[in-house]
Amino acid sequence: MEPYMPDTCNSLKVQLNTQPVHHILVDYFVCLLPSGHKIGKPGPLFKKIEQEVINELKAKYAGRQTPEKESGSAKSLVTEQGSKVRDLKSNKASKAEIDKEVAVLLELKKRLMIAKGENPDQIQGKSKNKKKR
Repeated sequence: MEPYMPDTCNSLKVQLNTQPVHHILVDYFVCLLPSGHKIGKPGPLFKKIEQEVINELKAKYAGRQTPEKESGSAKSLVTEQGSKVRDLKSNKASKAEIDKEVAVLLELKKRLMIAKGENPDQIQGKSKNKKKR
């Protein structure tokens, strides 16, 4: 515990009224304290974090939050672009034209995922290699 929380560890040592020889970890239980050992004055190891401090820390480290309006408009753009791609495919448009619009659709989907706070690298498209039964 000492390398991670040295102040807390020191406070615990004072409260337990122990010597450095008692701070050794062994593979099996050994009672290192003498019979009748008296502990020090107990006290809290951690201070209470007040709501005011919590609010300040939230404001300081909240980052940029995306409002729902932005993700809503992004969703409508994805829907619109998806319809455009479907129309091109149903009208037998050229592969180059379809690929161009699909690239736009994928970019819009990435933006939507970012607006939702999701990882854009996890876009899952439909697999073209479907197994027939």
